[in-house]
Amino acid sequence: MFEYFIITLWIEFNDRLYVTYDTSLHKDCKYAYHYHKEKLQDTNKKLVALKCTNTSQFKLDKRIYELTHLYVKDINKKPTLKR
Repeated sequence: MFEYFIITLWIEFNDRLYVTYDTSLHKDCKYAYHYHKEKLQDTNKKLVALKCTNTSQFKLDKRIYELTHLYVKDINKKPTLKR
């Protein structure tokens, strides 16, 4: 039987630490780590930590869920022109 994991990521971006969930399910924690490390490699984001939690033991942390939206909002900000 396969085990699936929910991934919690801690990412440094613009000198701020963000915590976010990866909402896709993963079968292999080691693969998920390398996937996210490679995905962030050529960006100004740094993977600080990654935690794999078995879906049967996972409990949604409302604070992390809300911070996920803040992270997505901050990384997708459109630059403003200074006059």
